[in-house]
Amino acid sequence: MKQIRPTSAEINLAMLSHNLKQIRKYMSATQYLCPMVKANAYGHGDISVARHLEQEGVQVMGVGLVEEGILLRQNKISADILFFGMFDQSRDAELIVQHRLIPVLSSWDEIRCLEQVCSPKYPVQLKFDTGMHRLGFSLSEIKKLVGHFQNSSLVVQGILTHLHTAENANDLQASSFEQLRLFQEAEKAFRSSQNKTVVSHTLNSAGWMRWVGLKESGKMKSLPHGISREQGVRPGLALYGVSPWSTDQSLPANQNRSELLDLHPVLSLKSRTIKYHLLTRGEGVSYNTTWKASQDSVIAVVPMGYADGYHRLLSNRGVALFRGERVPVVGNVCMDYLMIDITRTLRAGELADSLKSEPVTLLGMDECGLQISANELAASAQTIPWEILTSIGERVPRVEVNS
Repeated sequence: MKQIRPTSAEINLAMLSHNLKQIRKYMSATQYLCPMVKANAYGHGDISVARHLEQEGVQVMGVGLVEEGILLRQNKISADILFFGMFDQSRDAELIVQHRLIPVLSSWDEIRCLEQVCSPKYPVQLKFDTGMHRLGFSLSEIKKLVGHFQNSSLVVQGILTHLHTAENANDLQASSFEQLRLFQEAEKAFRSSQNKTVVSHTLNSAGWMRWVGLKESGKMKSLPHGISREQGVRPGLALYGVSPWSTDQSLPANQNRSELLDLHPVLSLKSRTIKYHLLTRGEGVSYNTTWKASQDSVIAVVPMGYADGYHRLLSNRGVALFRGERVPVVGNVCMDYLMIDITRTLRAGELADSLKSEPVTLLGMDECGLQISANELAASAQTIPWEILTSIGERVPRVEVNS
């Protein structure tokens, strides 16, 4: 369908390639890499992102739902697709096998469902709970699992765990290294009983960035408990050029790895002004007039609202980029619209009724090189950058650019 509303999310595939190259730069050829494309590729558009990653030689990518994996297969994605969710019915298992998804198993019920429908030597991966207490087998089940897979139609291709506080993965005494120590029990058991090619992966974006910091600091030479230096990586936020560190987090010198690693945001949320209002001092804007002009002001209407993923909490808190300047979002964000105060951007003698439609950037980089980061929006909306990105709705077209 032809785009009518002038609001879209620009997806810069050149920046996606750049970020992937940076991630690979700090990995060895034998480290397991599984870029995450779940949740519509963190709001970036899973089909186009997956296609581009495949063109860049990515052999494995991760999704959170069976439906997400099926959608990728229906759109000709041939790379291995790791499915990180759970399922509990034979019909679900049939769909997994039919679409050649590799499930990450966390329960015996899942094992039984798959064994009923799969062909011999169907690949699976096993998740172990080392402290997150969300999904995964208990470490106490390792011996039973090893014995079961000696005579199963399923083949354990890989094992994994999830660090609950990956921000401390640069501290050898903190919880992340305790989790890695516990996970070693599973690594040793499966690599000795199955084969040495069983892969393992543990690091999300924050964990991987801290791991890079350890390598650079020289601490990697003395990892405790014989923990491997080559932890597998599942980059999500970093792949899309967004830092996992909050903007107000106090970090020691050289610890903000996103700057050091030269990662760049892939997504920019853009629109255009569609109407202007000249307000006199004291007049209000939007529902309940929560903002009132302190002087004669020019307000621009932008066709983007909370139904599109621009959080209502950004009312009177958010900013936009207009004419190369940061301007405030004023009044309550509506379902389909928001308003910005452009008064100080007006040129001498410029009148509100003479203004034409002009570009507005709500997230990402504008044509002047100014930027609003997902972290900045998250801080203003009292949330996290993951939610900012994944909230961008289906009504917002994703438009590929390559520059």
